[in-house]
Amino acid sequence: MQNIYVETYGCSNNIAESQIIKGILSRKGLILVNNIENSDIIIINTCSVKEATVNKMLYRIKEISIRYPRKKIIVAGCLPETHYNEIKEIAPDANIVSTNHITKIDKAVFKIIRNEKVEFLGKNNEIKILLPKIQENKVISIIPICSGCNSFCYFCATKFAKGNVFSFPEDKIIKEIELAKEYGTKEFWITGQDVACYGLDKGKVPLLPNLLENILSNIKGKYFIRIGMMNPKNLIKISNEMLRIYRDERIFKFLHLPVQSGSNKILNLMNRGYEKEDFIDIVEKFRRHFKELNLWTDVIVGYPGESEEDFLETVELIKRIEPNKVNISRFSPHKIIPASKLKQTPTNIKSKRSKILHKICKEIANKINKSWIGWEGEVLIDKIIKGKGYVGRNYAYMPIIICNNKQYKNLLGCFINVKVIGLKGNFLLGKILE
Repeated sequence: MQNIYVETYGCSNNIAESQIIKGILSRKGLILVNNIENSDIIIINTCSVKEATVNKMLYRIKEISIRYPRKKIIVAGCLPETHYNEIKEIAPDANIVSTNHITKIDKAVFKIIRNEKVEFLGKNNEIKILLPKIQENKVISIIPICSGCNSFCYFCATKFAKGNVFSFPEDKIIKEIELAKEYGTKEFWITGQDVACYGLDKGKVPLLPNLLENILSNIKGKYFIRIGMMNPKNLIKISNEMLRIYRDERIFKFLHLPVQSGSNKILNLMNRGYEKEDFIDIVEKFRRHFKELNLWTDVIVGYPGESEEDFLETVELIKRIEPNKVNISRFSPHKIIPASKLKQTPTNIKSKRSKILHKICKEIANKINKSWIGWEGEVLIDKIIKGKGYVGRNYAYMPIIICNNKQYKNLLGCFINVKVIGLKGNFLLGKILE
């Protein structure tokens, strides 16, 4: 029987899809290996979110094809939908199973074993739920609720790979969570390109609040739900309903709301569908109800047309809002996206702006983390740090490291009381309370 090695890049959706790939193949009797050297077939699950990422993916595909000429390669994920020709140029013999066809991965592998070429490509709505999967950490389950989105942001290549929003059936999502909980999951990541657009393929109003309400009422017991990234333009429509959902103690007080720019001019050029005032209103509304909200956002610096004044508006917005975490990207001119046709910001200016913003965000994060010192309360241990201890998450999804203590063993998946006693990098440092 053939040995399969799976290599994964990208977002939590890609991680979930790799878990499904492994689950399907394992159920078919194929052997999964953790070492590429021991494999017969290599599956590389790719990401194409930015041009820099694309270049990294293409380099890795070429590297694998040259280093392992006798092994069969399957390029999976988003890259085949956005950069098919480039893949074939550097690895003509590579097989293709795009993100829209992962449920066919077993068919692909058996075709390859018979020395047949495989190309599963193009638009295809798959329900990626209630499928076999293998997750290394049983405490955390990634639950995709939809694929694609209802936006067309001019900087984003994911739309070209995933297409329009396709919402998975509510009953199947609830069943998936129910089965995962029986397996031992205590932390569920509700995931999608934009979870706030869940249900917009069915009607004019997002159905995320209804879905979450039904999950909470049907799945009993003690656990946490982390709600994934939401586009402000869609969250605006359901913000009051979501505030009601967030009051449930099983919902992490965590909000990932990508603003992308603090300039309305740039937001318009990006085709984001909201203004910075909308973003501010949402954040302030959530913080009125949840003072210790863990806010994450995303910012692109150096977008075409971004003047110094536009950048300073972004700086002022970040200083005003003070997010816990900011994912900062320098604009990358993906050739398939509309923004690549515009006049580009010089690289040195993008680099300078990125460094300025990184410094500000680091100072804000450090200030927020320091404010947690002395906090006491319950955390869920959701990760093991080999040889060092554990990571726990409190109600606000703040990461707290608990160093190794021989007195406490097998804490993964346990709810324990801790006190935050200091900082360790970007993490809080905690000790277990007796």
